[in-house]
Amino acid sequence: MDNLNTKLIKMKILWIFLLLIYTGSMAQTNTDTTRTVDSAFIYLTGTYTLYNPAKAFALYMQRAGNGEAKAMNATGLLYAKGMGTDSNFASAVYWLKQAAANGYTKAYTNLGMVYKHRAADSTDFNTAFQYFDTALRLGDTSAFFAKGYMLYKGLGCNQNYADALVLFEQAANAGRADAMYFAGLCFRNGYGVAANADSATYYINLSAQHGYSFALAAIAAAHAADSSSSGNTGGRGINRNSIGNKAKPKLPAIATTEMPDASNIYQKIPPQSVPDMSGIYEGNLIKYDYSGKKILKQTRLKLNVYKFGNTLQGDWIENDSIYISLSAKETSKELVFGNMQYPKEKLNTKILKTKGGDNTVWFKSARMHTEQKGNSIYLCGNLLLFDNSYNEPDKPVYLKLLQTQKGGVPITMNKPSEYINPIKL
Repeated sequence: MDNLNTKLIKMKILWIFLLLIYTGSMAQTNTDTTRTVDSAFIYLTGTYTLYNPAKAFALYMQRAGNGEAKAMNATGLLYAKGMGTDSNFASAVYWLKQAAANGYTKAYTNLGMVYKHRAADSTDFNTAFQYFDTALRLGDTSAFFAKGYMLYKGLGCNQNYADALVLFEQAANAGRADAMYFAGLCFRNGYGVAANADSATYYINLSAQHGYSFALAAIAAAHAADSSSSGNTGGRGINRNSIGNKAKPKLPAIATTEMPDASNIYQKIPPQSVPDMSGIYEGNLIKYDYSGKKILKQTRLKLNVYKFGNTLQGDWIENDSIYISLSAKETSKELVFGNMQYPKEKLNTKILKTKGGDNTVWFKSARMHTEQKGNSIYLCGNLLLFDNSYNEPDKPVYLKLLQTQKGGVPITMNKPSEYINPIKL
């Protein structure tokens, strides 16, 4: 059954991808061109058992060489996905740019997706956002969600929930289930708009009706919460309070009055030389929403840091329950972590496992500074986590720690569990 589900999911992903290629291809006025493009599509879909992506690629390449913009777009996407040919980023970009230059506006959105999914650094996010913006200005409605998503998370642009919500609602009106879900999140959490449980319920239910996995998971979680509190869901629709108010539990007060930078607003540390961090520290790890203005979660954190040259080793302990072996190297601007994996939130992990995705979150880097206040030394800074399942940064995290012992303990403590990243950054 698991294999069957995986195959069905892969088929669904393939059809979505093929739709990007196929959209509008039937509108060709030249009969021979239409027949050729249709043949290529048939070879991709396997209609009449003719599945042959290599032949589809050859046909699309032929039409692209003859100046057909839609075929140029298809050729670029096949290069990007490695379907019918070897994956080649440069060739994908070339053919998508050719399609865009020849008037196929959807190619701008696809260029943005290619750069967003590669995202080797922040420059790729900036490039992706510019392409999404161009596509939208030229009238490609499929870019509503893409640009909104970037604004929601602040990828390649200044983060802005209000602007993102406007785009999500426009995309939702066009029938996009993912946009419906994100619009629901905005109303549920008060992102860019006053929190409204009714509107949140409406959009998340609508998204679930379209089969969007995260919306379905949110409804299942709400039903589970109702069941545990009332003992009976009655088989009815989602409880509005469960998806709205109950989704935002009240956070305990943060004991930061004795620490520097006591504001509850996320504070971004500029690149700077790494201070001597040897020692044992205790304090708070604070996770924010994408705007950096709302605290989502806080945990108690203890660090044992021991220095070998420009290498730091030791122990990362959260709430006395998460134990991670610390490994990082100092650079002129920041700490760069290696072989450190952070446990993913349970809801996302379940969905990604179902989809066959990678649910790894890496420790990527940190920018830290120390401050002395009286006889006390504090370690404060930003932690950058990288979400491998989406190939993008995770939500912002800030550390506020008090040094309780100078000089770390060079022997790693015994731990009940470890989370090790097999890929070295």
